[in-house]
Amino acid sequence: MKIVHLLLTHSFAGTERHAIELANAQAADHEVTMILHRRAPKTGPMRWRTGWTRG
Repeated sequence: MKIVHLLLTHSFAGTERHAIELANAQAADHEVTMILHRRAPKTGPMRWRTGWTRG
């Protein structure tokens, strides 16, 4: 099965850690992709982070 996790975040915290742990567990039997988008503060520029695939 192909699984994609999309995370929109301001910082790296508990939800992001959980998603990565979940993706690592799923990658044992599935093709997993994580797409991370770090939202910049409202006054700053938008920053994009590249996604990675494990599987």
